[in-house]
Amino acid sequence: MLRGLITAEEAADIPTRDTFAGPTIEHAAPAAAPVAEPKPMTHPAKPTVTQWLDALALELAAAEGSEEVDAILARSDVQTAQDKLRNGARDRLDHLLQEAIARTAADETTAPDDGVFADPEHDPFRHPVPA
Repeated sequence: MLRGLITAEEAADIPTRDTFAGPTIEHAAPAAAPVAEPKPMTHPAKPTVTQWLDALALELAAAEGSEEVDAILARSDVQTAQDKLRNGARDRLDHLLQEAIARTAADETTAPDDGVFADPEHDPFRHPVPA
């Protein structure tokens, strides 16, 4: 006996009428009203590294004091960028940060008299010590 093959007697027992009563491709049910497909949710595109650095440069340029620059430097996205950026992007980020720090630190480190030394009249090291 061969499996999968039927004999003539078995073929005679197969009904000739198709017993399937459901819709077929040839006799499909009437088409329902088209269903409006939902619009895909559009998420804002993540900025490229260049776009992010451009935006950071504008923020740092707008910062007026060291507190504002420090707040920008403390943000998580800036910290992550310092860890993950490489090559030219890292160089640009470092340049932007150093430039902002130097610009805002210059205002705070300048003495009112612009001098490094004390006033000559009150400088204890200018007058010789009596012997």
